[in-house]
Amino acid sequence: GWHRHITLAMAVHAYLTVVRAQQLEKGPDLLERQT
Repeated sequence: GWHRHITLAMAVHAYLTVVRAQQLEKGPDLLERQT
């Protein structure tokens, strides 16, 4: 169903937001090296 897709999309977005925030806390240097 479409609500499964929406829920998954929201979950992925939330996960990426948390991961990005954690990476920014460690420093932009680490983030640039991973790219």
